Amino acid sequence: MNSIAQPPSAAPAGRRARPAGVTLIAIGSFLVSFFFLCLGFSVFFLRYASGPDGERWGVPGPPYSVGHDGFLGPARVLFFLSLVAAAIFLINAIGLLKLQNWARWLTIVLVLLHLAHAIRHTLASFLFLRPIPLLLHAAILALSVWVIAYFFRPHVTQAFRAS
Repeated sequence: MNSIAQPPSAAPAGRRARPAGVTLIAIGSFLVSFFFLCLGFSVFFLRYASGPDGERWGVPGPPYSVGHDGFLGPARVLFFLSLVAAAIFLINAIGLLKLQNWARWLTIVLVLLHLAHAIRHTLASFLFLRPIPLLLHAAILALSVWVIAYFFRPHVTQAFRAS
């Protein structure tokens, strides 16, 4: 009797195999969502940790920075934008794990938006001769290009279209 276990060559009937890269990108999207959530709540709690007139640890804050309800105007905007971004990336990660085609396209759009930002930082690091940031931004740029190219590979598009 031959008891050598052989790995399955395909996913069970009715179930799609999720490519490993999609899982990694979804985990990255969860991490970005967590980052934006932490950013939003740190702005919120640090603002309310100060006194009602912007005073922190005995140092008076600028009088123009406090809104009529005691919460900073720009901080309020940053708080809500961070929560919106966290929700977008969380929904995107769940959609990627469920192999929803809209999540694939949302990821492509988000990475394209980030690509413009990464190109600007890479060029600025190059022009100002900052080698460590240049390497960091070049790596982020390469990762962004890889994500976009990965989502257009035939086996990845096929996995998303099967939904």
